[in-house]
Amino acid sequence: MKRKYRSYEESLFEALKDHDEALAYLNAALGDEDPRVFLLSLKDVLTAQGIEISSFAQESNITRQNIYRILSKEGNPRWESLTSLLNTLGLQIQLSDKKRTIEPLTIDKKLLKTLSKQAAKQGVSLEVLIHEKLSK
Repeated sequence: MKRKYRSYEESLFEALKDHDEALAYLNAALGDEDPRVFLLSLKDVLTAQGIEISSFAQESNITRQNIYRILSKEGNPRWESLTSLLNTLGLQIQLSDKKRTIEPLTIDKKLLKTLSKQAAKQGVSLEVLIHEKLSK
C-alpha cells in the first residue's frame, strides 16, 4: 500500500485554519528581521482561512490590486494600509520589551474560578484583577 504524504504547505494551511495557530504564526513572523516575512505570513493566513480577496478588499477599504501588491514579496505597505488589513481580520499589533521576558502565570483551577467570580463582581477583566493583585 502506498502512503500518501501531505506537503508542508498543505500541513501549514490546515494548521492556520485555527485562529490561535494563525495568531502564533503571525507573531513569530513579526519577530523576523525581514518585514516581508510578516506580509507573506499574512497572505498564508488569508489563503488558509479561505478569505476571498475581493470581499476582504471591500471590508478593508483597500483595492484588491493593492492588497495583492502589499502581500507580495515586494510588499511595502503604508501604516494605514497594514492596520486596515489587520483591523479587518480583528487583529492588532502589540509591542513587548525584548529585554524583559515575562513568564506566563500558571494558576490552579480553583483559584482561577475564585478570581473570575471576584473580577465579575468588581466589573473588571480577570487580567486587570490579577495585575492589581500582583502589584500589591
